[in-house]
Amino acid sequence: MATSVTHNARTERTVLQHAFNGAWEAVQNHRPTFMALKKRGHIEKGVAGKRLDWTVRVGRNTIEAYDDLQALSFDRKNHYILAQLPWATLAMKGAISRDEIAMASGPEAMEKLHKRMISDMTEDFETRINYQFLRQDGAATGAGNVLHGIPTFIAGSAASASAKKGTMSDTYATHSTAESGLTGVDDAEADAWTPKGTHADATDFTEGGGFNADDAEEIMQYTIDSVTLGSMAKDKPDLAILCKNHLTTLKTAVSAQQRGMVSGTPTGTQGLGIPGALEYSGLECVFDADMEDGKSYVLNFNHIYMELLPVPEIAEGYGGVPGGGKSGKTEYFEVLVDGDIHTNGILARVNFRGQLRFHPRYQAIISNF
Repeated sequence: MATSVTHNARTERTVLQHAFNGAWEAVQNHRPTFMALKKRGHIEKGVAGKRLDWTVRVGRNTIEAYDDLQALSFDRKNHYILAQLPWATLAMKGAISRDEIAMASGPEAMEKLHKRMISDMTEDFETRINYQFLRQDGAATGAGNVLHGIPTFIAGSAASASAKKGTMSDTYATHSTAESGLTGVDDAEADAWTPKGTHADATDFTEGGGFNADDAEEIMQYTIDSVTLGSMAKDKPDLAILCKNHLTTLKTAVSAQQRGMVSGTPTGTQGLGIPGALEYSGLECVFDADMEDGKSYVLNFNHIYMELLPVPEIAEGYGGVPGGGKSGKTEYFEVLVDGDIHTNGILARVNFRGQLRFHPRYQAIISNF
């Protein structure tokens, strides 16, 4: 006897909402970048505004010597910049045909179809969002509504064949990242908005042949030192994300010198507790499959955030009519499910509205440029 199958949009939304929240938890539990964001408490929900705005202190007050009874002049100083980025509005979508449902042999088969769609969507979301964190230059896409990942601000070039220090020059959040590139600010520090770059192929390194076993430790230590800007924990890098070749080479180097250890719970103040991390000079070093080959990052997650817009609460049947909605709630995703008479399908859409926020000064790249 045939079994009738019904579709309940409200139920579907609930199922998808839980599935995507679960996917987000999965991202935070085994993707190093999001594990670090979670550990630092830097995933901020419910942020509002037409764009992501934040102020950054880039200048410092000066001191001056004075003589007895000398009159001092007072001037208002501007030591801050306003950083601005557009919000990323991302959608993941899927569909199940009513014909598929009709051919399914009972509710159990329909449930399998749903699970397959949800599984595919959540897995793809996890992969895409992590890839964009590590690989996407948001400004270079030419679109205003995308995630601005690390490549957005960390472009550079080799100063010379011999120089270890790369020349960094880009534009991030409307401001130049070049050294001494900030304008309209009083007493700005030269590197206040400038990331650090290590030219791995520099001949000034011992062997000078790229990230090889003889130079790996020297390159890593040079990069760590370049973004260690003080003695407090917040001024030190806490996570290095290496491509596979770099991490393999570093493991070989530290094993030979017996200076490294593999541990999921580093004991230092910078420890994030990432399973399988190689601890080197107090820094956790990990591999990520989305990391571009030949490049690695040394990062400080005390200065990296993910900001999320609230999910609007719109009453069903009212759309955007006044009184039919609320300002929003603090969820990661907005989930929408509906039937479409034109396509004969049941459609699922998940919206993600947010943006990444970095302080370039505390981040570094290792590259041959």
